[in-house]
Amino acid sequence: MGSIVTIAGAPTEVFQVYLGGHLGENRSFARLAKGARVRADRMTDYVEAMLRLYLDRRLPEQDFNGFLSQLSDPDLQEFARVAMPEGALVEAGTSEGGSAYAVRELTDEDTPFAKAAARRAGPT
Repeated sequence: MGSIVTIAGAPTEVFQVYLGGHLGENRSFARLAKGARVRADRMTDYVEAMLRLYLDRRLPEQDFNGFLSQLSDPDLQEFARVAMPEGALVEAGTSEGGSAYAVRELTDEDTPFAKAAARRAGPT
């Protein structure tokens, strides 16, 4: 889930981190990694760092979802925070310049996919 917060006086997109979950047999929802909110402009760095950490910690032949499903909620939160590159974490209620606050929740129309689809569809 994303929101826009003010960091150092500028509106900044941030996303809460949900990990795991799958469809099919024994389906499950992704779990919230509490305390891990990532700046949108650092998301690719975060994903790369998380995958490197997973490769370092996993058992041989263990896929990503299998790795995540074995973690307790506190361990999942620790994994999500340890993988966070410097400067990518946005603490709840704080920011680089003081307090951070939600300006508005992002909607489906805010996503790059929705914006591209709207451009393709043309004026309404």
